[in-house]
Amino acid sequence: MNKPLTTSQLVQPALTPWPEALAQRYRQLGYWQDLSLAQWFAERCQTCPEALALIDSEGPMSFADLLEEVQQLAGKLRALGIGRGEIIILQQSNQRDLPLSLMACLWAGCVPLLALPGHGSHEVNSWLHQTGARVLWRDTRLKNILLPADGLVLGGPTCPLLNIQAPPMHQPEPQDPEGLALLLVSGGSTGTPKLIPRSHNDYLCCLRLSCQRCGIEARHRYLCLLPSAHNFALASPGILGFWQAAACVVLSDEAMPKAQIQLLERFKITHTALVPAQALAWLNSCGKEPALAGITEGVQLQVGGAPLDAATALALENQLGVRLQQVFGMAEGVLHYTDASDSEALRTGTQGRPLCPLDEICLLGLDGTPVAPGEAGELCTQGPYTLRAYYPNHLDNEAQAKAAASFTPGGWYRSGDWVLQLPSGHIQVLGRIKDQINRGGEKIDCAEVEGLLRQHPAVLDAALVALADPYMGELACACISLKAPFAPLASLADYLLKLGLARYKIPARWVSFDSLPQTAVGKVDKNALRRALPDSLTTSFNSI
Repeated sequence: MNKPLTTSQLVQPALTPWPEALAQRYRQLGYWQDLSLAQWFAERCQTCPEALALIDSEGPMSFADLLEEVQQLAGKLRALGIGRGEIIILQQSNQRDLPLSLMACLWAGCVPLLALPGHGSHEVNSWLHQTGARVLWRDTRLKNILLPADGLVLGGPTCPLLNIQAPPMHQPEPQDPEGLALLLVSGGSTGTPKLIPRSHNDYLCCLRLSCQRCGIEARHRYLCLLPSAHNFALASPGILGFWQAAACVVLSDEAMPKAQIQLLERFKITHTALVPAQALAWLNSCGKEPALAGITEGVQLQVGGAPLDAATALALENQLGVRLQQVFGMAEGVLHYTDASDSEALRTGTQGRPLCPLDEICLLGLDGTPVAPGEAGELCTQGPYTLRAYYPNHLDNEAQAKAAASFTPGGWYRSGDWVLQLPSGHIQVLGRIKDQINRGGEKIDCAEVEGLLRQHPAVLDAALVALADPYMGELACACISLKAPFAPLASLADYLLKLGLARYKIPARWVSFDSLPQTAVGKVDKNALRRALPDSLTTSFNSI
């Protein structure tokens, strides 16, 4: 286990800059406006002080209320000796504390690291060790945290901020717009999530463009059901994108699909965002109680965080009556959106086109060279809001080497997503490069089989994982959660064959789960699925 460090043992690294020629171009074309996030926040609040900004379980807040609370919190941070440039790990639920603590950190010149509620002491201790952070700000206790000797825990009923007396900070701490603003966490399901540095300029570019692309206006209302520290919920367009338009955000921790849908009606919601697993749960709830679909009718529903298969996308439009918008991207940068003007085929069968005209896209084959037009390849990108390097991890050489391998020699980000780009610029996400099963030399694309299984009326969700096999190398195991009783589970193989799926792609093992485990960012956790499988499944057999 890592030992705690003192803050003197690590020096805060600088954010890896964009090449000067690119930076000048982004600035000249107005994508970078040389504001800090705190300056942007002050402008938003002062432009429409009386407008409703936020609603949560504690009630409503205006933009003037937000600004006053942030200034007071920032003053208290300074009074506690938390200085400019310090990293503060934030881990809070979907209530006002998250956006308030985020903006207070930025106002005081600190660097918030946005952990998700699902992250545990393993991840948090790793980040403390990697960054030298000494402050953890969370709304519940987390056991086995290894803070340095001068460490400080904020949040909860005994939070030092509750009792300390300090004057508010009326002006934000000056910040370099090209400097490190905040740290997001990667959405991978293997190893400790990497840290993603975002600058003020690039993050503001992302949320402004997302607000414009999605047509957000002051009259709109956004229901935030995803963890608000997730980049999708925070700035795609999310909380900050709706604040850009002086629109109201409703924050909720509600986990039950029926209750989530009812919140749409209660708060007159116009927009919300879900990951595919949540969207499937909404479809299932509306199937059981058709009256719920009357509530979802006309709501603009964003679905992202993981690729959405075409059948589910079409069902969301036809059965729930939502205005579907697919969102595909990553906390590292580049975002894709579908648009209302897109054809049904593009809305339901693609994950959209790039957000910014200066998002440069290149698809590379497995050999690292560009593929021919119309061929699939790994999505590689650079642009005004895509990082140039992960936050360094000099304490773990292996992790550092893996992070560096995510970039081409020219600094383009290699996403690891295998995609097809259409002439329109829209992409179809075919899966992850490594999300394949090698069955005796025949490659099984997991996303393809999973998408077909989800079309079955009894299947709620599905995930394929590889099982080691002494004869074939790997076999496919289908992990299924059901919305209706179905037996025997292996008879789903016949269903796949009738759909025309190649025989070698049919799973060799079938396992039922009440629900599929998810990572902190709402993706199916295939590592957890593998650990949950009984050892007897490793024995080879031919099911078809």
